[in-house]
Amino acid sequence: MTTANKIEDLFKLAYKYYPKDIDCISDKGKYIKTKQYSLLKKIITDTRENSRKEVIEKFSKKFKEIGGNMNFQDTTFFEWQDRCYTFELSEERDGAIHKLRFHISIIIPYYLISYNKIELEGNGSQYSEMPLDQYEDKNDIIKKIRESATEILMFEELDKSITNEVFKDINFEDIPIGHFTLFNAFFLNSFN
Repeated sequence: MTTANKIEDLFKLAYKYYPKDIDCISDKGKYIKTKQYSLLKKIITDTRENSRKEVIEKFSKKFKEIGGNMNFQDTTFFEWQDRCYTFELSEERDGAIHKLRFHISIIIPYYLISYNKIELEGNGSQYSEMPLDQYEDKNDIIKKIRESATEILMFEELDKSITNEVFKDINFEDIPIGHFTLFNAFFLNSFN
């Protein structure tokens, strides 16, 4: 399947969960009454209550094991209408907190891995999304995570280059129309 076809298929699927041309920000009353929003809310509720629980727990345990001495945290918040599970491995070194985050969509059979670096500077901090290849000293961990995701979840890694494709006619929560991306539709409101 070509990248263009994959994007087209994902756009079509997103329209099943997000109503077209109804702004969630300015017309929330109308938005939450749509069949698309009802379906999205049902998937989130069903997932929170049980869907794939054993598989996710098995993967979570493996993810934690792969991280070794790194700090593990489940940062999933279905109460906040997350569209994915999010697991995080983090460590503090070289004046920064390094976070390897794994996102498992509950809508599509894909996952994403992201690397975030928080520079600790005096009284504040500087947050940045980093390319995975800059996490070179952890390539073995990333490889093991990918292998486990394929083996346990039977999901593929979504090509990160397409996650910023923007919908011109749908949105969700506080993301304005024209700024809502594939990442937002199938994972979270933001990477951080």
